[in-house]
Amino acid sequence: TAGTEGAVTLAAGKSHTCIARRSGEVACWGANGAGQTGGTAGAAARSPIKVAIGGIVQISAGEAHTCARAGDGSVRCWGSN
Repeated sequence: TAGTEGAVTLAAGKSHTCIARRSGEVACWGANGAGQTGGTAGAAARSPIKVAIGGIVQISAGEAHTCARAGDGSVRCWGSN
C-alpha cells in the first residue's frame, strides 16, 4: 500500500513529508508546487504516494525538495532546484 506502514525513516520539509520503508520504497505527501512529493508539480498530495525510486535507506526533505540515499551510496533529489 502507499500508506505509512513499514516506515523506517521520516523527513519533513516546509510543507511536505516523506518516508522511506524497510522495502526501500519512498512515499511522500503534502505540498507539491515544485514536485517535492515526487510526482508532477502541481496539486498537493493528501495521502502518501509512492515515488518511482527504490533501494532507499535514508531520506531528507527541505523547503521544497527531497533527497534520498540508496544502499549503494547514490543520491537522488527532486523538487525545487
